[in-house]
Amino acid sequence: MRFFISGFEKFRNKNLLNFFSRAPKPEIHFVLDIGTESVKGLILEKKPALASAAAGEEEKISVLGSSLEYYDRFSAFSTSQFEREVIKRTILKSIADLERESGIKKKALILGLPPNIFVSRVIFQSHKRKEGGLIEKKEKEEILKEILEKGRKEIAKIHAEERGILPEDLRLLSLKILETKIDGYAVPDISDFDGKNLEFRLLAALLPKYYSEENIVKELGFEISGVNNEVEGLIPFLSQEPEGIFLDIGGEVTQIFLAKKGLLEKICEFKGGGKDFSNALSERLGLDEPAARALKHQYAKRDVTEDSRKRISKFFEIGAWSWFKNLKEKLKEMSSGIFPSELFIFGGGALLPEIEEILEQGDWEDISFAASPKVELLQFKNLNLSPQYISPLLCYCASQIGRGSG
Repeated sequence: MRFFISGFEKFRNKNLLNFFSRAPKPEIHFVLDIGTESVKGLILEKKPALASAAAGEEEKISVLGSSLEYYDRFSAFSTSQFEREVIKRTILKSIADLERESGIKKKALILGLPPNIFVSRVIFQSHKRKEGGLIEKKEKEEILKEILEKGRKEIAKIHAEERGILPEDLRLLSLKILETKIDGYAVPDISDFDGKNLEFRLLAALLPKYYSEENIVKELGFEISGVNNEVEGLIPFLSQEPEGIFLDIGGEVTQIFLAKKGLLEKICEFKGGGKDFSNALSERLGLDEPAARALKHQYAKRDVTEDSRKRISKFFEIGAWSWFKNLKEKLKEMSSGIFPSELFIFGGGALLPEIEEILEQGDWEDISFAASPKVELLQFKNLNLSPQYISPLLCYCASQIGRGSG
């Protein structure tokens, strides 16, 4: 299994070491990823490069604690107020686990939110200049203002059509330029370039204005130091893995991130994930949801007898093929020509052997790949983390971009 070179190296402080200054203290970050089925938490310690450069080291990230708490939704009364109380209890349990494991208390949280609500998309915008000559500061500002405003309107319209939410009820959380081209040539900045036709690749992230999980976190007395989308945390790794399909197989939703030539090309998601396999065990064996989920985890760890393994594997066959069918339908909708052959999987569902098997051995005849699909777990060098915790880790990565990290 190939491991990624730590993407955190992208965030190191590149200033020269000042030998006469006191080394900065390590930073402690609490990351809370509120998902569709559970709340995942991480406590991360970042030792700045300045503190370790004298020893020839780079910035280091350590995991001081982790937590995984599932929603306890077993009630005859499923109301919005009941749902809020369930989320509150689960958040508090997750934070209590982190504090107990690490001995650290912290009020500021980096927040990740469910992919069925917090949606990202890649969109493209263009601008045709009326006159030639080098692009100066004033013109650049006008062009970027126009492009970002057009991008804001387009992504709100797309999201409204997909989700049935009025554009005025949406909040644009971030809108970033991923790539700029002038007359077909990629440029780092449009300043001081000549050309007529400008093209922009944008990454947009939206939330409903009245989304409740943020308010719940605040009601519990915590500060939100940032709401981040995991896809932004993937961007630094695309210099190492420029071609690939990244699959985050969550509890109820699977996200697809397509990268080509080191850039995000398309993002989409579909219903289906690890919870479907828990439900299969619940239905076939008459188990309640927690017991079925526990058995699924044991199976994923290969911690069952051979007879049990064969029996459970049979139960999972239909679920794996159904998930695979939905994945292929989404890839066809992407209409992206030839797909990269590297498939990187993470999330709780990635632990199930059926997922890897179906991706490598399934019928791909109606989809074109550059080579036979090859599946790998998305890993971080020197961080011993389960694929279940990659999403909150990527939310942390996203929060660090733009902090003087290059």
